[in-house]
Amino acid sequence: MGIEMGASLPERMTAMGFDEPGGPDVLRAEDCPVPQPGADQVLIRVSHAGVNRPDVIQRKGLYPPPPGASPIPGLEISGTVVAIGTGAPPELLNQGSSAINFMRQLGAAIGTNGLVVFLEIRIPFYSDAFAVTQSSASQAGREIQEQITRLLTQAGVPEAVRVPGALNYLSDMIYAQATSAGFQDTFLVLAFVSFAGMAPAWLMAQRRRQRT
Repeated sequence: MGIEMGASLPERMTAMGFDEPGGPDVLRAEDCPVPQPGADQVLIRVSHAGVNRPDVIQRKGLYPPPPGASPIPGLEISGTVVAIGTGAPPELLNQGSSAINFMRQLGAAIGTNGLVVFLEIRIPFYSDAFAVTQSSASQAGREIQEQITRLLTQAGVPEAVRVPGALNYLSDMIYAQATSAGFQDTFLVLAFVSFAGMAPAWLMAQRRRQRT
């Protein structure tokens, strides 16, 4: 995020908008006036913009912008600060954008590595648990092995490789079940963290409403 104060600003700009909710086909380029930054706000000349999930939900008509917020979709942008409102110290703008970018990248790295570590722990845990209940030493494991051996016999597999083949198939099945259960736990943790991350946003929205 750069800063270019004192630049000549146009009176009009092009923005993406829509008249009625719907699919991507309702989006269109609109000619609208350049907004003026309010208190504690900045005006950014956008160079790149991303499509955020709330933007898609807003386009569908399921996520109206908060009261007083711009109806123009686009939560993720980068560009140059060209004007600031009252109460926004220009000497801190670069520090703020750098800190935000650093924290987002750091959070993404920590979150990704944390999920990978959690997954690597849960898969062996479930593998050991399923191996106890489905090994050839258990009744259920012997029945599965016998069924697989019978299928291999009907398929004309040589007798010498039937039992090793059944055991190998049983091992692959246990690993597949453990992987599926491990991913289920990981997605549950991810959902919990996502909901927990919405709490600060909700509190900030409540305080903003109280101020207004």
